[in-house]
Amino acid sequence: MPSNRVTLRAVAAAAGVHFSTASLALSDSPKLPKATRERIQAIATELGYKQDAALAALNAYRKVKQNATFQATLAIVTNHPKPDGWRVYVTGAESYTGMQSQASKLGYNLEEFSVANGETDFRVLNRTLTARNISGIIAVPMLQPHARIELDWHKFSAIALGFSMDYPSLHRVASAHLRNTERCMNHLYKLGYRRVGLAMLRQVHERVARLHGAGYDTTIRLYPEMARIPFFTPSDYDREYTPEALASWIRRYRIDAVMTSHQGDLLNFLPKAGIRIPEDIGVINLAAAGTGIAETGIHESNEQIGRTAINLLVGMLHRDERGVPRTPIQTLVDGDWVEGNTLREQVAASKKAKAKGENVDVK
Repeated sequence: MPSNRVTLRAVAAAAGVHFSTASLALSDSPKLPKATRERIQAIATELGYKQDAALAALNAYRKVKQNATFQATLAIVTNHPKPDGWRVYVTGAESYTGMQSQASKLGYNLEEFSVANGETDFRVLNRTLTARNISGIIAVPMLQPHARIELDWHKFSAIALGFSMDYPSLHRVASAHLRNTERCMNHLYKLGYRRVGLAMLRQVHERVARLHGAGYDTTIRLYPEMARIPFFTPSDYDREYTPEALASWIRRYRIDAVMTSHQGDLLNFLPKAGIRIPEDIGVINLAAAGTGIAETGIHESNEQIGRTAINLLVGMLHRDERGVPRTPIQTLVDGDWVEGNTLREQVAASKKAKAKGENVDVK
């Protein structure tokens, strides 16, 4: 029985263009003038054209099964003074490892660019990427929160890592900070901790869109027995994030456990103030990424975040999706639970919770 399905070639014939032009128009590619795209799209709609989902899936399968050959270079963009400066942090280094591995598997190279000098670097990078026909960009975590990167975004397929860039609002891949924090809070409650504090630099909290604080607050509302402790989020590391300031905050609010993403600092600072871990206070790390310390907390899945970002960006390139999306989509990746030795059960409160039959999801 003959098929009545309208083909891409039929749309091209009706529009008087080559089928490759029709394909670009139906994927809304900026390579064609807007008027041309709209004319061909209107003809396709009038003819009742619909993409063949089975054929699209087959084409994707064939691409995956082919041996990877060089496809293109993908740009990594940061506002750190050095193009690879974002990788001095463990989270950045692990993300890059995942990105590099997946990009190589799919036949892409990665090249890092810095736009630390603002408008001057924006202009230079626009010219460089255009001249070299680089159309895929990954905006990696920025040096400071609320960054703005002013490129000719309509020319590029782009995705962001993390929450440190405010403009433009791209599709992004990030650690599931809120859920990870809730998991840590649930674990602390299960062990009997009732006066939990959150300690980190203000700019670090801002870089993750204050989601650690949001996870803290949502969990506190579930457990009336837990006290809501004011956060310790100083702005100046050298002057305000000190052993004395931390100890004063802990003693003032009678804190029995601290959540932080600076666990190395706490393990160093608190003993200097005469506070033992875990005998006097528990410590849980919200970003326990490869520090080599026997810590309890969440190891963020940074390599998976990097691999996921590459997969999403390559998919956008294949579909010729460019520009700032009308509706940005976030892909959040859960971390892995790490059981260390920086917490201990608070016997009385823990027994009380168990007696009430509370079942707390931790992992």
